[in-house]
Amino acid sequence: MRVAPGVLGPMLVANMALLTVAGPSIGILASTFIDLFDLAKSQIGLLNAGYAVIGAAVSPFTGRLADRIGGRNMMTVGFLIAAAVFILFGSAPGYPILLAAA
Repeated sequence: MRVAPGVLGPMLVANMALLTVAGPSIGILASTFIDLFDLAKSQIGLLNAGYAVIGAAVSPFTGRLADRIGGRNMMTVGFLIAAAVFILFGSAPGYPILLAAA
């Protein structure tokens, strides 16, 4: 499958930017989460740790999946997962949903 010139680069940049923002957004929004959900700082730490642990755990599987379905399709999957995470973060009624989204 051929990609039109000038399309793949911006798609890669957008994918990396979107996926890079997901983890740090927990720290950026920490004070909001603490105030809104009455959380302890240790619970914010658990959100950060959950994001890192899940990312490390699924990396080998997503790498194999990217080899199987192609990098472009895997980028689409990455965009969809990141969108779902941001929707869950934005609409979370409480800490358990935040933890599930992380």
